[in-house]
Amino acid sequence: MLLEISDFRKNTQEDLIALVNLVANRSTAALMFEDNNLANENLAVFTSYPVVHSACLYKADGTVFAHFFKSDTPQSICPEAIKKIRTQFVNFDLYVVQPIILD
Repeated sequence: MLLEISDFRKNTQEDLIALVNLVANRSTAALMFEDNNLANENLAVFTSYPVVHSACLYKADGTVFAHFFKSDTPQSICPEAIKKIRTQFVNFDLYVVQPIILD
């Protein structure tokens, strides 16, 4: 049983990291041109993933640029500071952090 849980967590983490990378790549233009509508459209991809309850996109200065919250999720907020957060499981929650580098 422990092996199955470990495999599930690893697979879930790998799948979500791949999805986050895709959304991050698609969000570079939204950040460059400060297009909140495009950023929200990009984050909306998470609506079809039941395991994702929220997603936040940050500007370079650390302020929240766009966010996505599932309607059935209790009042969620984006973490104020993500510089110290890294991709990790905290209890049963997976936090995935992917920096977006603008050239």
